[in-house]
Amino acid sequence: MAYTSTMHPLWHGDPQRQSPGGENAMVHRCRILLILVMISPAWGEQLPSAHYVIESTVVGPTGKRLALMMDTYHDYLGKLFATVKDEEKLSLRIFGARQEFDAYGKAHCANFSETWFGFYQYDSKELVVYYDGTYTGIFFHEGFHQFAHRAFGEIHEWPQWFNEGLAAYFETAAFAGNRIIPPKAPRDDYLGVLRADKQGVRRTLAQFMTIELADWNRSRKDYAY
Repeated sequence: MAYTSTMHPLWHGDPQRQSPGGENAMVHRCRILLILVMISPAWGEQLPSAHYVIESTVVGPTGKRLALMMDTYHDYLGKLFATVKDEEKLSLRIFGARQEFDAYGKAHCANFSETWFGFYQYDSKELVVYYDGTYTGIFFHEGFHQFAHRAFGEIHEWPQWFNEGLAAYFETAAFAGNRIIPPKAPRDDYLGVLRADKQGVRRTLAQFMTIELADWNRSRKDYAY
């Protein structure tokens, strides 16, 4: 994370003004900046990728494996939807620490929740993910939103059940043997729908076609997904 100095007096006034110690004010500023750079931890590094610009605090073999997974997933979606718009690389930011991910989310996403493992910003077009060392489904879920947003610009006009439904479906994919294992609807989801029907909370197709995102996430979210 970048460090933002709040010591504004160092940056205003006469550049020739002497500091209390007698040194030139400009030199004094440079000393302060150097100290701040030295004590601020490096954010991470950029991982090599064919389809993404990846800034990640998860580095080494694990980071490279995640980059390969996302490139393979991008190719998989491109073949599946028979459309690949690759004029520029997609933006992906990976955090390996929960605290750093939460801080970034609160600063860049208005409705961020600390229960999230990732999110995609339609305005900045950035995919942001927290990787806990095991769960990769969030890469596939939010990665689908990012891919679809570029491939199909009218994604905002899609019914919420279709947009989130496909993302939840692709979330069940896996990466093994350097290939994507196709997703499949979990049996528990099917049983959950049957239970919801018995409880009288079933939604009609017409209701799913017009449901707003706020209602989707608030009312029987488990049933909607």
